[in-house]
Amino acid sequence: MNQTERQPTAAARLGPIRDAVIAIVLIALGVAIVVLYQIEAANTEPVSISQNTGGAASQLVRGASEQADTEATVPDTPLDKWLAGPHADTYVVAEDGTNSTCNRCHDPINYVPSMADMPASCTVCKFEVKPPPPLIEQANAHSVDCKVCHRVDRSGTVLADVMWLEVAAIEQYADVSSVNQLCQYCHTGAGVVGHADIQLGGAHADLTCIDCHDAHMMTASCGASGCHETLAEAPGHDADHANVHCVACHDAGGMDVGPDESRGGQWVTFAGGDAEEPFPHLSHMLAREVDCARCHVEALPETDG
Repeated sequence: MNQTERQPTAAARLGPIRDAVIAIVLIALGVAIVVLYQIEAANTEPVSISQNTGGAASQLVRGASEQADTEATVPDTPLDKWLAGPHADTYVVAEDGTNSTCNRCHDPINYVPSMADMPASCTVCKFEVKPPPPLIEQANAHSVDCKVCHRVDRSGTVLADVMWLEVAAIEQYADVSSVNQLCQYCHTGAGVVGHADIQLGGAHADLTCIDCHDAHMMTASCGASGCHETLAEAPGHDADHANVHCVACHDAGGMDVGPDESRGGQWVTFAGGDAEEPFPHLSHMLAREVDCARCHVEALPETDG
């Protein structure tokens, strides 16, 4: 055997060292990946119905509050109007201490329908949805968030077209043919005590909800709507009737009328009646003609016949 065959080459001598260095590097990378994964997992909240972070309004409000010190707020934005309106605070708890059923309308993002109430597009997949907890705490509630009536794209932009959030857990929306159909998903009696259907009819039968109500603040004013600007010139629109709501006189649905203590004694229409204790509920079936005898029976002169 010659000298060359007895002595290993330089490349052969460096081989074990190279392999050891590569192994160390790979182990270090593996450890780093595991550490990063654990850090990420520790900073990630679990996604659940009770901690649904998908509320567009809550995210916008949080972003607005972060900028409040440096930017002046614009009171006329849809978000500000929503915050000032009833849809920003619809949290309820039923007498039995639960709200999982009430949340269909009071907190749709946290509502989970039963499998029987799931749309056909969901049941085809043959999966099961776990029922929600019986009570959603107020800290985890979203009320009637932007995304209940509008889709929100990946950038967080609320899209203008209206839709109904049918199954929030899977972002399932239902198309609506009109604003009125959208509102009727919630604004019906649904057989719940203290709730009544909104029946749009009479002189307002052809109007949409947002012809009278601000789309985000939900306020409505007959005098400021742009339709009834000359009310002061009409008989009965005087100081004597200053504490009488328009619907108490112009209801065409035969509802009872009386003072509503929650409105400072203002006279309004009442629903309920024989089936349950009457409760204030503003009529949406209105007429121009007024039957004064509804309230002023004793004051009006008797007529023959």
